[in-house]
Amino acid sequence: MLSLDHDASGPIGPAAVHDDPSLWPEKIIVMTLGRVDSGPDFERLQSVVSRADGRAVYAAGGVRGIEDLRALQGIGVAGALVASALHDGRLSGRELSALQAAPR
Repeated sequence: MLSLDHDASGPIGPAAVHDDPSLWPEKIIVMTLGRVDSGPDFERLQSVVSRADGRAVYAAGGVRGIEDLRALQGIGVAGALVASALHDGRLSGRELSALQAAPR
């Protein structure tokens, strides 16, 4: 698994890893630091999904609740790290179970 990390100034780490999908493994995390309360970086995630050639892309940073998860699912994101939303109660286990059970 590879984490493509970003902060306010842009990509963190070697540019080639961010720019060349042939270097990506089958599972990719797209981490946008500093978006915990402001929502996922949908534009960046969509860009990675479109270049991922069927690889699983996971969102990290910014999931506020179930609506964000539905929107991420809609753009082809395979999953999301949701620790903050679970810890503070914005997202429940019941909501996650219902989302998993829903037809795609």
